[in-house]
Amino acid sequence: MKTKTILIVDDEQNLLDVIAEGLIEALPDSEIIKALGVEQAKAAATATPIDIVVCDYYMQDGTWREVIADIKRANPKAAFAICSGSIFEKGLLINLVDGGVDCTFLKPVNYVALAEFIQDALSDKINVAA
Repeated sequence: MKTKTILIVDDEQNLLDVIAEGLIEALPDSEIIKALGVEQAKAAATATPIDIVVCDYYMQDGTWREVIADIKRANPKAAFAICSGSIFEKGLLINLVDGGVDCTFLKPVNYVALAEFIQDALSDKINVAA
């Protein structure tokens, strides 16, 4: 039985698949849902309670802000991680934290660190923004 639901959001299918495969291997007891962009993420958020989101920063149909708004509306305690191919600058990081993001990862993603973030979020070891 799957215990928690993790939503992976990216607009590049190959990256979406690689991140999902890494998490399926690292977290076999979690349900992994893949969303190819913002619109699919929004649909997933309305169909299934989401515990953790791993989301690309920029996508062809929008940004992480649109995804987090729907997720946090449905589950204010959901943990949210951003993955980006761009280097995060100090001002940008402050905006992400103020926007409800709990953690950031630079692509290519370190799956060990990402799995640790998710395990900490699942065990309530992180202070999830509400």
